[in-house]
Amino acid sequence: KIYLENYVPVYGIQFRLDLDEIEGVEMGEIHFENGNGGRAEESGWTVGVNDSGFVIGLAQGTGNPIPAGEGLLTQIPWNGGEYSQLSGSVSISDIQVSGYFGSQLSSDTGDPIIIEPSLSLVGTKSLPSKHNLQAAYPNPFNPTTQIRYYLANTEYVIIDIHDLTGRKIRSLINHRQGPGHRSISWDATNDLGQPVSAGMYIYTIQAGDFRHTRKMVFLK
Repeated sequence: KIYLENYVPVYGIQFRLDLDEIEGVEMGEIHFENGNGGRAEESGWTVGVNDSGFVIGLAQGTGNPIPAGEGLLTQIPWNGGEYSQLSGSVSISDIQVSGYFGSQLSSDTGDPIIIEPSLSLVGTKSLPSKHNLQAAYPNPFNPTTQIRYYLANTEYVIIDIHDLTGRKIRSLINHRQGPGHRSISWDATNDLGQPVSAGMYIYTIQAGDFRHTRKMVFLK
């Protein structure tokens, strides 16, 4: 999966899938499919794999520029789950994102996918190297959004939602959790029986010494 946070419309993007660390299968046996879902598909873009199978390009075609915002850009299916002997890692590199008037934009790919032998694609797991709070998706949302976060080790975790005045709206997490990629859902229309107003909200994670804050917008 690729996530994109852009402050201007995006007109082009290309990235490489790095399989240099993969073992247990010939590279010719690995193939990727065209991307699906996410903000690229919503904007009418085609996400295609070139002849080498490892470089991905997004063609605008008859679609529109991807509007400013944040969330899942696309996801690339592949056949790694067919090989029980597969091991190593898959990462994303050489990302080139072109914005308005050709300006270069930043992007977030997350940590490499770590693959252990005898695990199917369902069992494939990514091991976070550091704590991280990801962009909520969808954002803006109505009425539910997913908040994704990474834990590199076991911590006491607190995730709270506040309005712009600093008033706490909801505590989503308040207990100890182990390492891994995690997510939690928030339904703004059924928040403890007290629906909240449309507008911008702040969500914050505290995990040990790590603290990070992001914004999300609830639309009605």
